[in-house]
Order: sequence, then C-alpha cells, then structure tokens
Amino acid sequence: MATENLSGNKRNYEELKGSPVAKLIASIRKERDETRAERHRDEMSLRREELALRQEQFQAYKMELKLKEREMERMFELMTQKMELQAKKMEIELIKLRDLLKSSSTQHYFLRAGS
Repeated sequence: MATENLSGNKRNYEELKGSPVAKLIASIRKERDETRAERHRDEMSLRREELALRQEQFQAYKMELKLKEREMERMFELMTQKMELQAKKMEIELIKLRDLLKSSSTQHYFLRAGS
C-alpha cells in the first residue's frame, strides 16, 4: 500500500485511485516492474549464452581428448610393430648364429677327423 509521510500526515493513495499522485505512483511501479523483468530476461539470456558457450567448450575438450587418445593408440601400435620387427630381426640373427655355429662345429669336426 502506498503511503506518504509529510510532516506527520499519512495519506493512502490506494483510496485515491484517480488522483494524479496515484497515477504517477502506478506508472512508476509499472516502469520499475518492467525494468526488473527486462533485467531478469537479460540476465537469463546471458546465462543461457554462457551455458551454451560452456557446453561448446566441453564438447571441444572431449573432442581434443578423443584425438589425443587416438594419437596415443597409434603411437602404441607403432611402437608395438617396431618392437615386433626388432624381435624378428633378433630371431633371424640368432638363427644365423646357430647355423654358423653348427657349420663351424661341423667343419671343425671334419678338420680334426681329416688330420
């Protein structure tokens, strides 16, 4: 309820609906309420925009993590292939050494037998 206190006199403007003061007060209230509503709408709009931005940033972060994961998987696969290749090379070298040892043992045996 709108009241005015001027040097101890209180007036109830609700009772004077058609008075210029009551109209002015109603106009001020309406403008205040509209301003609050506009401010609230602006705040909500800003919050929605911030939320949308955060969601986009989160999606970008998830994509970045997926890309890093794929890169790590490829690196792991490449390293595994390199290690397997190295193991095969070492196996071939081992077979060559065994063959060399066998042939040198055989040659040594025949050389002894021939002497």
